[in-house]
Amino acid sequence: MFAGVQQVMAHDALNIEVPPRLEDVFNGRRMLMLVCEDMDLVHRTLAALVDTECCEQLDIVRLLDDINEIRVTIQQGSPFTLCDCLPSSVCPKCEGRKWISGTQYLLESRLEPKSLLPD
Repeated sequence: MFAGVQQVMAHDALNIEVPPRLEDVFNGRRMLMLVCEDMDLVHRTLAALVDTECCEQLDIVRLLDDINEIRVTIQQGSPFTLCDCLPSSVCPKCEGRKWISGTQYLLESRLEPKSLLPD
């Protein structure tokens, strides 16, 4: 279990309760989403400073792009939902993990990539 994370029944991104053996995986996902929220705060703070004298020597636009790229990479690569494979099988989609990432979910559902990002 992760330090500082309140023990709650684990759910995937679609709010489906996960089986006990995947609780640590989806609790880890929750931690990753908290990291993304922190990165959003850093992004907003830097964006507010973009035209200030203290940032004249910084390439703020590049920093903002880099932060966004890291955040999207975390969101799309982290556990997103349970795989729909049989419990006893090893499927090619999840490779036996029994969960799929945000990118895999998008490919399966053919949604726009931005749909995983918060509004």
